[in-house]
Amino acid sequence: MTTAIDISHEPDLGYVFHPANGCFGGTRFDVIIHAQPTRRHYDPEKVQVTIVRQNGTETLHLHYTASPGQHRVCPGRIVLTDRVGKQVAAFCFGGDLHIIHQPPETICVFQSPAPILDLTLYHNADTLLANEVEILLAQRRAAWDPQQPHRFEQHMAQVAPAVLYAACLEALAAKFATFPHVNDPVRRQFVHDVQQEIKVWQQDGRWPAPVPDLAELL
Repeated sequence: MTTAIDISHEPDLGYVFHPANGCFGGTRFDVIIHAQPTRRHYDPEKVQVTIVRQNGTETLHLHYTASPGQHRVCPGRIVLTDRVGKQVAAFCFGGDLHIIHQPPETICVFQSPAPILDLTLYHNADTLLANEVEILLAQRRAAWDPQQPHRFEQHMAQVAPAVLYAACLEALAAKFATFPHVNDPVRRQFVHDVQQEIKVWQQDGRWPAPVPDLAELL
């Protein structure tokens, strides 16, 4: 990772999802926090993300003054908030965060071997996948000791992002095998995308072998 990033080509949104080969998301997500408001489209002021620490996890609230460095990101949502309180979110299966102070911007670069999902649109494929994955993770969380709520997050944070992603895709493929949703074109397309994504990962060698059952993994 270089210590400087050229953002001259970036859109004025204040963030950008980099596309990848697949049906869902991309492997990089940049957030640009300006020292002063640009008042151009979406202008992030704060980024909320949960990271791995030596003895657990911690939720960070990153502003322009965030210290440069590198962190391991926990699976879950990355939430951006602008100066009027509007929020934008992404979903990450785990990965790396590089914080680069490059005045007059601070750049947060999220990278992962698994897709980083764009949740800016309500009915897009990424949002549908994130919603389904969050249901799966909530079900697994419920199986852990409720007296120690952080143990699940600590355990999940140690799982390789690609393995977690593959296990979630297999769980969803099995779930929808008995619910084809023939009369719901949006859901039918989503199920097709899940099946196609598994094939794409298998064909290009990214698919882990073997893929553990989600209940065994978490």
